[in-house]
Amino acid sequence: MAEKPIVGAGKASRAWEYHHAADTTLHTRVNAMLVCQSFLIAAYVTLTVNSGVRYGAMLGIAIIGLAAAITVMFMVANIRLLRGITYLKRQIVAEPDHLYGTYLHAVHPRQLDGRGGSRTLALQLPVALLIFWIVAAVHLALTLSPSEVPQ
Repeated sequence: MAEKPIVGAGKASRAWEYHHAADTTLHTRVNAMLVCQSFLIAAYVTLTVNSGVRYGAMLGIAIIGLAAAITVMFMVANIRLLRGITYLKRQIVAEPDHLYGTYLHAVHPRQLDGRGGSRTLALQLPVALLIFWIVAAVHLALTLSPSEVPQ
């Protein structure tokens, strides 16, 4: 699908305003994800340290499930927002602002092709958190499964 350019006077100015708003939203979203995940990690660690908690396994499963769902939701939302930011960067570079285009090319040569977004914290952090929650699920499964002690 061909991208529809922003038309009218002040195209680059409007694109900069939208870019700034989207960038602020992305940073706020990453901060919110970090706060949310830190509470969930603290809850899970507290649960694993206190083995005498009633219904500990069910609580652990609920925490891991909730954390994984939240992580995926943040990741999908971040992907959509990064696509919009990349589109706005293309609109800004389309104007005769060669300095910004040179800067983007210096940071990551393929960023305007849409391939540079995967190198941002907004996508790397959810992937790292998903890996953490998978390891936590394996840990929980290993602590739930009975093990035989050789005599």
